[in-house]
Amino acid sequence: MPAALPALAAQALQQSLEEGFDGVVAKRLASTYLPGRRTRDWIKIKPLGASGT
Repeated sequence: MPAALPALAAQALQQSLEEGFDGVVAKRLASTYLPGRRTRDWIKIKPLGASGT
């Protein structure tokens, strides 16, 4: 994983929280995008201690 991505992910999460969202959705780097399909390669990232999905 490129070193910049974790920092960018943290910035994206912080920005989403400041704008009133509950987190961000991310896809695994090694996975393939499949239009119209939900796979386990996508995860919702919330701050520690947050509840719900």
